[in-house]
Amino acid sequence: MSIQRRNAPTLDGVLRAIAAFERHYDVETSVFTLNDRRSAHVDEDDATEWLYLIEQANVLAESAVGNMYATASEGVLLHNVPDPSELLAA
Repeated sequence: MSIQRRNAPTLDGVLRAIAAFERHYDVETSVFTLNDRRSAHVDEDDATEWLYLIEQANVLAESAVGNMYATASEGVLLHNVPDPSELLAA
């Protein structure tokens, strides 16, 4: 049996998979997560995968925002921050 390598999921790919479930079941994700009668006809296996994709999208979005702030702050000098050597001398 050969080794299969899978690509890491991307936010765009996960959002496309969620959109496919929305089209297939004609239910928006926000309605599906309410778990009311409108989402009762969703297959159990599909519902499990759909919920997993929602969580994955949330994590990937949080990670993207964190990376955006991390890269934006690299190399930025902060003004009005005391010199650490002055603090040690005090």
